[in-house]
Amino acid sequence: MTENKTTKPQGWIKIHRDLADHWCASDPNFLAVWFRLLSEANFKTKKSLINSATVEIKRGQLIFGLNAFSSRSGVSVSKLRRIMKVLEDENMIDRQKTNKFSIISIVSYNKYQDEDRQNAVKQHSNDIQNTTPKEVNNSKKDNKSIIKRKSSYPNDFIPNKNNAETYWKQKSRSDLNYEDQVIKFTSHCKANGKQFVCWQSAWTTWYGNAVSFSTAPKEKELTTIEKARIYANGK
Repeated sequence: MTENKTTKPQGWIKIHRDLADHWCASDPNFLAVWFRLLSEANFKTKKSLINSATVEIKRGQLIFGLNAFSSRSGVSVSKLRRIMKVLEDENMIDRQKTNKFSIISIVSYNKYQDEDRQNAVKQHSNDIQNTTPKEVNNSKKDNKSIIKRKSSYPNDFIPNKNNAETYWKQKSRSDLNYEDQVIKFTSHCKANGKQFVCWQSAWTTWYGNAVSFSTAPKEKELTTIEKARIYANGK
């Protein structure tokens, strides 16, 4: 597919803190592709010239070419193809294919990038200009008091279930059980006095490691007869 040369997207995109708890955050390639899709999607509907034809690309959409996108994102073509398939299956994107090009639509784009952001930027700029040196000093003092610190296991903490099970499914490890892993995670953290700033991120790391931990060779359990033989030989 031949892509036209388009102007690089201007401005910035919003990245919500919840992304740290999303299953794709555990894989750097997924994260790189998702960031790139968000950054290249149109913020406003506009027309683009593609292969001598005018095409309307709506808000939250982008023209997609596998090889070109692979080069820009730094993710190999084979990995990119698999990632795009997963994103489609998870209903995070929708892909419209034609004979000459594909159009990717970010599902629920408005959820990630609301239309009021330009007004927010302008208001934020005005607030900065109108802030006095005294207010700046007071703000710095206030910020010191709200810095997030590590905490012990919260009594009301609920580990994210959907992200864990989705990740295990991708790794073909449906044998891993959510309730069992939560018990192990909770027991381990409490017994060892673990402290974290973000407990959902700690849980994300745990269920990601659960795949490799669960494949470690287990010690063979001796039968009653084998135990008896060892006991007899010992005597």
